[in-house]
Amino acid sequence: MTTTPADDDFTDDDFDVPDPASEFALDEEEIAWLRQFIASRPAAADAMSLEAIDGYYCALVMDPDWSQAREAAANIFGSSNETLYFDSDEQAERVARLLSRHLRTIATRLDSQHAHVPLLDESTAPKAQMWAKGFIAGTQVAAARWEEYIASAQVREFIYPILVLALNDYEEQREIRTTPELRADCIPLLPLAVLGLYASVRLKAEKRSREPARSTKIGRNEPCPCGSGKKYKRCCGSADRRKIN
Repeated sequence: MTTTPADDDFTDDDFDVPDPASEFALDEEEIAWLRQFIASRPAAADAMSLEAIDGYYCALVMDPDWSQAREAAANIFGSSNETLYFDSDEQAERVARLLSRHLRTIATRLDSQHAHVPLLDESTAPKAQMWAKGFIAGTQVAAARWEEYIASAQVREFIYPILVLALNDYEEQREIRTTPELRADCIPLLPLAVLGLYASVRLKAEKRSREPARSTKIGRNEPCPCGSGKKYKRCCGSADRRKIN
């Protein structure tokens, strides 16, 4: 048994607004087909489920570098041999089209400040864990930038429910201890947490792009960076020293 996109965990009336991605978002039949197809494949152990793909894509679309995001979006079948994964070229093309539309759907919703409801599966894993792990895998595509983003208290606040859900029940990591009760509380927060993360990450990226480049030129009368205590012009910046270098 699998859940539908309109899972009972997400019933907030705030989501009952026109979907900006309605023209190309996958319908329930397409989602069910894609979920069943992925689940039935003799894939490698590192291939993602549809739930994990959904989380992975949510992280990817936050990166302002869309060329990197699009390239990473296709890297969801792990090390599986695609000639064995797909039965035909037509099947491979259909999967690629559906996944491309889903990536576009998530990007359009978040860019329009519209909540995206995660696609959660019923599986042997704790609920929403695969989604959270997919999201975290997506952040690793731009790991250096996410290290900078996570320094923000606001980003840490929004990513907290995702970190909780990535753990097993009763597992503790980085001062987070996940329990079934905490998991149940965090799952309904996912749509708004993703929206908040998207806004916070994009704002930080925009501010960074506006920052003027910092000059590394040393003033002649400033202390020499070698630590000698002399002025730069009397030490490493002297004409004699520059000739030696």
